[in-house]
Amino acid sequence: MANGFPPQGAQSFRPGEHHRPAQSRIAGHPFGTPQPQYPQAQYPQAQYPQPSRPPAPRGPEPLPRSVRSSLITFGVGAILLIAAMIASLLAPLSTSGSASLPAEVVARSRLLAAQDTLAHAPARHYTGTVSTPKRRADIDITLSNEGDGSGTVKFPLGEFQYLSAAGTSLLKGSAVGWVGLGFDPKLASGFADRWTRITPDLLGIDLGTDLAPRRLAGRLDAGYLAGNGDVALGEPVDHGGVTAVPATSGGWKTLLVPNATPDTGGASTIPASTESDSDDEDPIDVEDLGPGPRGSDEVGHVEATDIGENDDTSIDLDVGAANRPDVYAPLPAMLGAASANPADSAVTLSANGNGVLAPCTASGCVLTYTLSNQVAAGSKVTITSVTAVVQVTMSVDGAQVANCTQQVTMAPNGTGPPVICSATYTVRPGNHQVLARVVSTVRLDAKVLREATETVTRNSKLPPDEIQRYIPNPAVSDRLSWQRQQRHLKDHPDWKKQPSRKGFVLSQEDAQKVLAAYRSGDARIIGLKSPRNEPVVEVPSVTGFDNNRREGRLDVPTHRFWIKGSKSPSVVPVSPDWPR
Repeated sequence: MANGFPPQGAQSFRPGEHHRPAQSRIAGHPFGTPQPQYPQAQYPQAQYPQPSRPPAPRGPEPLPRSVRSSLITFGVGAILLIAAMIASLLAPLSTSGSASLPAEVVARSRLLAAQDTLAHAPARHYTGTVSTPKRRADIDITLSNEGDGSGTVKFPLGEFQYLSAAGTSLLKGSAVGWVGLGFDPKLASGFADRWTRITPDLLGIDLGTDLAPRRLAGRLDAGYLAGNGDVALGEPVDHGGVTAVPATSGGWKTLLVPNATPDTGGASTIPASTESDSDDEDPIDVEDLGPGPRGSDEVGHVEATDIGENDDTSIDLDVGAANRPDVYAPLPAMLGAASANPADSAVTLSANGNGVLAPCTASGCVLTYTLSNQVAAGSKVTITSVTAVVQVTMSVDGAQVANCTQQVTMAPNGTGPPVICSATYTVRPGNHQVLARVVSTVRLDAKVLREATETVTRNSKLPPDEIQRYIPNPAVSDRLSWQRQQRHLKDHPDWKKQPSRKGFVLSQEDAQKVLAAYRSGDARIIGLKSPRNEPVVEVPSVTGFDNNRREGRLDVPTHRFWIKGSKSPSVVPVSPDWPR
């Protein structure tokens, strides 16, 4: 009645009147169909007692009871049927939870939750071993999500401090430790107690990059990455007093432990890229880095046998919680020290000298010395030039007669101008030994500095055609005295108990090699040590370490050895500059 008039064909009535709705129906039409119109006069209204108020218009007549009973019965049946269908659909999920899902789905889901937790961890603490076919290291390091951090890395011959920052890994340790890693003793001396950049091939992996939590997390499901395997859950085991479940995928085994602080909300600000040294990656604000979503499981331990680039590196590491302050608090001081005097193990430098003593007379001698260098550097280092400070000391029969110092600049892999040093002296007629000792300290003018020292010695006689040759003493036994050698064997109780620990070799085999080289004439005899005139020899294939606390020499690598004694000889390392 939107327009104020009743719809066409509809009945109207006034207050005080009561009308019975028409009972007629038109076949094929529903209730409410307009009825035919008839003149009002032909149908006088019947008189009924007037009700107190007009009744509401009457709706459709109720269905017969039998029909209503049938519909109600059908409705209840339909409701019960639908409920039964819903119950049958929900039963597998409501009776035993996720246990009814396929085992591989449950396993991968749990591993994924642990991956998610690790990927958003602010930092993690790693303890355990990293092994390659060449070496094994025990590590104890803490890394931020991005891979910055510090700690210790221990090898069989030495423990190193470790530093990772901005995608670069550095070690700091003793010369003995560097020699144990296979570096030349001269290079090891240059690295000693200096922060030195290392390359991934030293350990088979880059600790700061490969163990960064966000990067490590992406590798745990190795089977999925390779497309050839499912995740398998093992029987629960004890891990540090906590029940852990092993999850194996490919060559990786992860112990899943309960997450102490699960958090299913929040968002991470960690960039999607896992490359730490990308030039176009925005810097991460430490304060803005949130925890991100974390699941019910987290990583407590990880083992892998194919983490390295050549699939020959294995890790066996406990993974513990850590916070960003644990990582970044010690870094400023360490970075300051590393920047002040850095070295680079990726830079190889060697210096070769060629010296000629001529002319040499009874009144003087001239040394002409030429130095060349060989340099190889990694992609991150650009060598522009090589400089050397050449120090020449000349002596006659042990008495110093000249001292010259000159700086030489060379192109990488080039040769410098000749260094000329003249000595003037007066000697009696006869045979005399002229000794010229040249020490060249070579420095690379590069982004990363490295020092190396090369000592070149030339012997000459007067006259020059009568060069002196030392003859090995046949009275020296070809067998070491094991009892005496123990005093110069690293970590042996007899060496440790000495008030001032002397020079040492790393093994009895090394000492025997020196003695054999002397006996066979393969060793170069440097001179005779007083008061017994016992030989001092040089054997480049064997490295010993000289200790002289009074002169400030500690664990200095050397190829020079004193053959001490004859019937019961022992081998004692001496200064690489002996007899100076």
